[in-house]
Amino acid sequence: MRFIISTLLSVLITHLASGQGNIKITLLTDSTIYTNYADLKNQPTSYVTIHSKEGTRVSIRGIHHIEGYDQNGKYRYIGVTTLQGRKIFTERIHDGQRIDLYRTKVISDGWKSNLLWYSKDDGEIIKGRFAKLKKDLRDSPEAMKCLRGGNALRYTQHALYAAGAIVLAKTVTNKLDEQQLPPEETTGVPVGFFVGAGLLMVPFYLNNVKIRQYERAGRAYDK
Repeated sequence: MRFIISTLLSVLITHLASGQGNIKITLLTDSTIYTNYADLKNQPTSYVTIHSKEGTRVSIRGIHHIEGYDQNGKYRYIGVTTLQGRKIFTERIHDGQRIDLYRTKVISDGWKSNLLWYSKDDGEIIKGRFAKLKKDLRDSPEAMKCLRGGNALRYTQHALYAAGAIVLAKTVTNKLDEQQLPPEETTGVPVGFFVGAGLLMVPFYLNNVKIRQYERAGRAYDK
């Protein structure tokens, strides 16, 4: 499935400015760039424009992270992770003692959703999948409780996908059989099409609920 990073994240820290050079761009070479202006882009390639709108572009390939205060005085920390083989920017939403959480808003086939990432003990930022989280959060009963709630939603998503596919397949089969009947005996659009489509749409709404449960698990780990 092809993901497109939403415009919201693309302008996440546009015109970051506060004080003198309060935006710090830490590079993989351990050197640092200070600026009062940083404009992030995540599509089709990821880079940050610094100093001004027409300023120098710094490729994400050389960036470790970006941090600083936006025009409203809000502190932001932007990390770097990998999505479908390419590096992207993602914003930290929880700065914990051991678990840091990150979120990226995406558009997938016209649907807006969130991607969750996390880092344990200042390690690599990785995708917040159930299996990974279960392994890293297993020593916290409260975190595991939240995680199991998210996992239940994950199974519900799979069940709805399967049910929707079955309903649509049966509806198509019945419609093809119906085409063999005389025209006066045929019907309009079968109800099964709407039922099947509805079953396939619900999992997209459940996804954000599931992600919130995973986020709660990460936050609970630090309590």
